[in-house]
Amino acid sequence: MSRALPVSHDGATMSSFIRKHPRAGSFGAALLLATGSATAPVFTPTSAQAVSGTAARTTNDQSAQTNAGTYKTRSFDYQHGSVFVPQIKKNNVIRGHVVEPVGAPGNRPVIFFLHGFFDTCTNAAKESVSEWPCPQGAREVPNYRGYDYAQKALAAQGYYTVSIDANAVTANDQELPDKGAAARSVVARANLKLLATAASSPSSVSWQGKTAFDLKKTMLIGHSRGGEGVGRTALDSTTNDPWRVAGVLTLAPTNFGRISTPNVPSVSMLPTCDGDVTGLEGQIYTDAPGRYGAGAAFHSSLVLTGGVHNFFNTEWTPGLGVAAGLDDGTRAACPAKTRISAKQQRDAFVTYAGETARAFLLGDRNAQQVLDGRKTAKGAGANSVTALPLGGNRITVMNALGATSTKGLTGTPTDRATWCTAEKCRTDSDRSASPHWLDNDSRNGFALHMPLDQGQAGGIKFAAPTPLQRGDSFEARIVVRGPKAARMKATLLDAQGKELHTAPVNLSRLGGKEPTDQGSHVRDLAQLWRVDLPDGVQGKTLGGIRFTASSASDIAVLDMSIARGQGGMTATPPPAIIEAPTKVVRVNEGNKRHQINVTLPIQGRVTAPAQVGIVTDAAGKDGDKDLSNVSWVQVKPGQQSVNLPFTVEGNTVDDETVRKQIGIETRGPIVVRNPIGLVEVVDDDPDPTFSVIPEQATAKAGGVLEWKIKMNGSTNRSSGLVVQPEPAGAKEILSKELNEATRKAFGIEKATGDVFSKNAQSIDVKFDKKTQTATVRVAAAPGVAGREVKLKLSFTAFNVPDKILTGKIG
Repeated sequence: MSRALPVSHDGATMSSFIRKHPRAGSFGAALLLATGSATAPVFTPTSAQAVSGTAARTTNDQSAQTNAGTYKTRSFDYQHGSVFVPQIKKNNVIRGHVVEPVGAPGNRPVIFFLHGFFDTCTNAAKESVSEWPCPQGAREVPNYRGYDYAQKALAAQGYYTVSIDANAVTANDQELPDKGAAARSVVARANLKLLATAASSPSSVSWQGKTAFDLKKTMLIGHSRGGEGVGRTALDSTTNDPWRVAGVLTLAPTNFGRISTPNVPSVSMLPTCDGDVTGLEGQIYTDAPGRYGAGAAFHSSLVLTGGVHNFFNTEWTPGLGVAAGLDDGTRAACPAKTRISAKQQRDAFVTYAGETARAFLLGDRNAQQVLDGRKTAKGAGANSVTALPLGGNRITVMNALGATSTKGLTGTPTDRATWCTAEKCRTDSDRSASPHWLDNDSRNGFALHMPLDQGQAGGIKFAAPTPLQRGDSFEARIVVRGPKAARMKATLLDAQGKELHTAPVNLSRLGGKEPTDQGSHVRDLAQLWRVDLPDGVQGKTLGGIRFTASSASDIAVLDMSIARGQGGMTATPPPAIIEAPTKVVRVNEGNKRHQINVTLPIQGRVTAPAQVGIVTDAAGKDGDKDLSNVSWVQVKPGQQSVNLPFTVEGNTVDDETVRKQIGIETRGPIVVRNPIGLVEVVDDDPDPTFSVIPEQATAKAGGVLEWKIKMNGSTNRSSGLVVQPEPAGAKEILSKELNEATRKAFGIEKATGDVFSKNAQSIDVKFDKKTQTATVRVAAAPGVAGREVKLKLSFTAFNVPDKILTGKIG
């Protein structure tokens, strides 16, 4: 397909696949009572500012060094063969762009970049060229060079940075259910293996680098589909690999497969004016680990107010790259006053990439507090970013969003509080406006809903009281519903219902109306409410909370936690893993509705009760095809496989063999690696047969030739026929000898002396549903005699040989 303009089209949820650049907007997330004490870090690299302008193409970067890091940097590209990518059945070059710190001592931590979906080829006019490899006259777009500014800034702080080429995947991932996540993992791991060889034996691969590096301290950064790609890379990496993924940073990531890395710390930067991933689907990387249970690592969303999808990569930014680039945020609903510039966006990314690297790779407690929302980052763009953390050293006391059914909800709502499902929690039917509740099914969990008038109260009694310690904080992720701000008093209660501590809640609805799939709506995005508990409560138990409205307020609480210390910033032990079938599961349709089991093995040990869900299509109101049906199965500790139910709608009528997509999801200490599979339902009913009466028709002079085709047996397939006039010899009827209705039916514009078969088009003929008969007619003009007709009859939906019909007139 030829595209006149460059596009990123990185998409949306798995169900809706590719969005056609729906609009996006901006909002600011609020973090209340974000306090904490400063602690001396293990090591503090020099902070860096982003390098603006086009990516440097020089080998030595000293002359171009404008960032504030300690070290000068050196750049080079490598290319070392290719790797076969089975998902696209093609090779992807093993190539990357390295920026290393000059003179940095010891083995440096590694930061590894992976780009997403954009143009792969462009012509002299900077128009997109869709062929791959790039045809003659077209130039390859070096998407992997688009993060050079960030690589320089991070390398100046002492990190060894590598950005890899995944263009072959980008050019061939559109038909893949996961849009290339698994394929990008193949390419990423091939580059990591090369880096491992370069680290141990650089001469064996002619490595140009001068600085030593340590792959056991690797942070992955992925942009757009590359975000999902690095998530899959983290899941595919094993303890036997010569690298260890210490953390993941995603930029405006997609999540077609709803994967998550609960055991690997992650940060997702979500730009509010994203014109491509408008639903901010990357929020699921923070939310999904909440279903994992105890032991989940730290995860945080960084909301970048006024940022867009493309400006993280200079090759995607107008005026800075080989291709034309695209500003995906230029919309009336995201006006200039709410936007940040391309340079400001790059600056903010560099600032928070540095903070994330210090937190995940160096254990810097100050940086950890930045990601946790307790401190403000020191660097450009910090005022545009707000943190929404979860996991790590948090003890969950209520987890409505992580529940898959009402049975999974723990605790007892009090007063006017009730549980709401995803569809009811949302303030608008436009799901893209609700990043926490993108679908109408049990995958999206619940919330504690409290619509309160002034003076009214609502809350929850927790299922199990939790002992409190010195330095604890209480946190709740709260969505403000409706236009009014939430003005409340929150009272923490002990197990007997006595008051422990009271704090104000003052939360305003986030931002204004934002561009979404169905127009413009205010997003349902949670805010973090945090209160540091006073010294007097240690040794007591937390049994519940009560919210009392100072003015009319409407809130939905996703989860509540006790935050204890700053841990959880390191990867936890590998979890048990499950994945959808890599091969198509085939099953006969049968004569009636029945259920089969899709058996999936579990790799590793399940350490606590868990659930595995199979996601299938479900019919919705008004033909909504984005709805899903989820069937959950309980998994016991130590269980090594699980049988998932799949319903087959059998019958005794001939039908098409169909393929149905299934998704796999989990709750508890099991992680999904490959979330998407296929089940093929094979029709096992006999095809109908066909009879033609007569095969040789006759008519009087000026009469009508008529054939009736009878279908014997029933079918659910589209049972049309294609009729094509064929040459009939010397006596073939001429176009001018046909009556006007026949000429019109066969698409003959003029009554000429040409034979019927020369200018006639084929026609589709339908079967009458009641009589199961189709009729074909050819009518002659008055007085025409001594002519013949020959027609070819094709049964397009069935494995039936073509039939030839003949007829004589007069």
